[in-house]
Amino acid sequence: MLPLQELLHAQHIVEVREKKMMSMSQQIVELMESSQAQQDELCVLREAGQSTAEMREEFAKRIGMSEKKLQAVIKVSGHLWRHQPDVLPHTRRGTA
Repeated sequence: MLPLQELLHAQHIVEVREKKMMSMSQQIVELMESSQAQQDELCVLREAGQSTAEMREEFAKRIGMSEKKLQAVIKVSGHLWRHQPDVLPHTRRGTA
């Protein structure tokens, strides 16, 4: 009878360990899924950061080009004002 009790006790221990292994396996799967989701989110955030930097760079280029064009217009306007005041429409003599 004693060996039967030992066998039942051993069987109980095995069942408890199997349940624990199943639970841990489920936790591992959940953690792996969570990890994958977080990695995907990190990739999206990195891509968003890159596109933001690209947009910032493009905006800076366009602002620079606009400033250069404005400076050129100011330069031409100033030159015309000094040398040919009648050429500019708002400076024609005799017009309001």
